[in-house]
Amino acid sequence: MHFRVLLQTTLVIAAQAAFFGGLSHAQGTILAAKDSEERSSNSLLAMSASRYASASDEVEIRRRGLRLKWEGTVFVTLKNVSLTLFRVVDRPWYYDYSVNIFDSEGKLVLPTSRGATLLESPAREAEQGVIIGIRVADMLPAQAFTDQLELSLVYPIKPGESYTIKIKRSRGLPTKDAAGNQIANPELTCTLVIPADGSGQ
Repeated sequence: MHFRVLLQTTLVIAAQAAFFGGLSHAQGTILAAKDSEERSSNSLLAMSASRYASASDEVEIRRRGLRLKWEGTVFVTLKNVSLTLFRVVDRPWYYDYSVNIFDSEGKLVLPTSRGATLLESPAREAEQGVIIGIRVADMLPAQAFTDQLELSLVYPIKPGESYTIKIKRSRGLPTKDAAGNQIANPELTCTLVIPADGSGQ
């Protein structure tokens, strides 16, 4: 029994080491000074953000030497870093994610009037008992999926400028581990920095 527990622990550590050793480079995440409370993993899921849809997109863009201005789209990847299958409920990004965007001077970027209306829609639809666009994903160990956050629908993004984007998510994520124990804090957080020219290079 002791050997089985030791083996399972070793496999979990190995899976997490492999994940954290490769994803930020593959996804092109620009590392920022981490907030002391930032948690990109909760032992079941790990979250990362990038301006690239996939690692292959990033490789091709860099190979061609392209410097594309960032226009407000962020891709957030969730990966199962546990040894068990569990379910994630996914809805439109403004339901599931909490986003704070800071400009080059560190000032919070406020949503546009249209964006504020969009951010209020989850509360209105919850009152009506109707939520659209639900996707249920059963995630196997090491499996990942990526959400596309069109931040320019909500925030006044200016292409070519520098931004720091802090992303949080707890909605729709599992709250219990494989043994049925409550996770102390299921919320995931990560930070993405967009440089002034938006190139990510």
